[in-house]
Order: sequence, then structure tokens, then C-alpha cells
Amino acid sequence: MPIKFPQLLQESWNFMQNQRQFTLFALSLLLTSQVLSVLVVGSHTAEPQPQPQTSPDQVSLFGVVPTMLLVCLNLFFNLLFILNIKEINQGTYQSFFKNVSGALAKIFPAIGLHLLMIFPISMGAAFYLSGGGLVALPLLVTGCWIFLKLCLSVYAYVIDNRQGVMDSVKFSWQLTRGKMLPMMLFVIIAYFMPLVISNLLLKLGNNVAVIALSLIVSAIISLFVTIFSFRFYQAICQQGQA
Repeated sequence: MPIKFPQLLQESWNFMQNQRQFTLFALSLLLTSQVLSVLVVGSHTAEPQPQPQTSPDQVSLFGVVPTMLLVCLNLFFNLLFILNIKEINQGTYQSFFKNVSGALAKIFPAIGLHLLMIFPISMGAAFYLSGGGLVALPLLVTGCWIFLKLCLSVYAYVIDNRQGVMDSVKFSWQLTRGKMLPMMLFVIIAYFMPLVISNLLLKLGNNVAVIALSLIVSAIISLFVTIFSFRFYQAICQQGQA
């Protein structure tokens, strides 16, 4: 039976509306992360030129470390949301922050899964930007294919309690076999559409009102995508069992 994307989108939106306590806490965390991101970016753009005694490597490190910490923080939030959604679906949900320790325990394998997912396509993009067209094209195609095969691996690891990185990769690889069309539609909705919306919001200007609106919309979209991805993972697992 084909996956009904309109139904999944509607169910995801209904979940956000019905689970108000979960939605409120999740949006609060996402907004905090968004504000921190704006502050980090602003501090880098506003900081003065480095002094002669400061090496370029140190300057680069000052910019990379906060960014990486924010990426890890967002991943932790995502794991926390997935665990809470899982408990809500099972009817065992008690409180939003009960799963903090569980999310922390899964953070390092989740980082490994994300690196495996994005590294090949990042390599292709790097070669393309450096002008290596002949090498970049096959790398980009291969990277996109690997991304499609592994983009559900984190959900497999968290939802089904897979035994570590390799077991999650293997399961995701088998799960997506013969399902490239629904996977491509999923990636368009969950990854590309949020980027398009964010870029449109950026074009509205950089005053305080626009920035605040962008942060709120981005937080809502981020939470919605997590819920939608959870629903999609369940649907594609059911399709595989049919």
C-alpha cells in the first residue's frame, strides 16, 4: 500500500495541536536554540579583527566550536522529542523531561549516524565548489543515494532500540530497499522545503520583527518535521511488513 503523504502531514499537524504540553516545551527549547544561534552568528560578524598574536587557527577554532556545540544541542533536542513522541504513541508519556537521560545516552551513536549520512554528500559538494566537476558529479550522486538510504537510521536507532550504529545502518539500508520514490518525497518535504521557507523569510529583511518571526516559524517547522519524520518512519516500516 502506498504511503499517503497528505494523511501523514495532517496527522503530524494534529499531533502538535493535540499534545499542547509537549508542543509548548519543544518549541521553547527550539526557540532557545534559535536565539543562541543568532547570538553566535552575531558575535562572529561583529567581533573585531584578530590581533597579530592570535593565530588564524585559533580564530577559526573560536568560530567552529560554538557552532558544533549548537549542532549537538539541536541533535540532543531532536532525540528528546523522538523519545517523547514514542512514549505518547505508546500511552506511557509522563513528563517532557523524563527522557533527558535517555537522549543523552543516545547522543554519540546519533552523531555517528549523522556523520555517515552527510559525509559522502558533503565530500561531493566540496569537490564541486572547488571546481572538480568530473569528480564531483559521481560523488554527489553517490552521496545523495547514501543520504536517502540512511536518513531514517537515527529514527531506527531511537524508536526500535537498534543495537548501535552499524545495526541501525543495516536496518535503514534494508528498510529503504525498493522505496526510493517515497524516500525522495520524504527528503523533499523534511529537508528541502524547510530550507526554501527559511530562505524566503531571510529575504523579508533583518529587522527585529522579521528575525523574531523567522525564529518562531523555524521552530514550528523544525518540530513539525520531527513529528512528520516519526510518522513517516512508522509508515514505511508498516509498508515493509505488508
